[in-house]
Amino acid sequence: MFVISIDDNGDERNFLATSFNIDRGTVIATICGVKRRFSATDVIDILPVEPLSARNDRFIDERSEPRRMHG
Repeated sequence: MFVISIDDNGDERNFLATSFNIDRGTVIATICGVKRRFSATDVIDILPVEPLSARNDRFIDERSEPRRMHG
């Protein structure tokens, strides 16, 4: 999976894509099962991400309430 950041008329939009391809100045990304096209000049960044593993899910479920700082 990938996070694709796009410049949309000065606003940054971030999408979670399952795949992407770059061809002739166009980025074609699969987002929510639908292929979307973006101009490569509008792409800010493409970052690979890994889904949480079952071990990570278990760790998150077992964590106690976050500690609060007192001052």
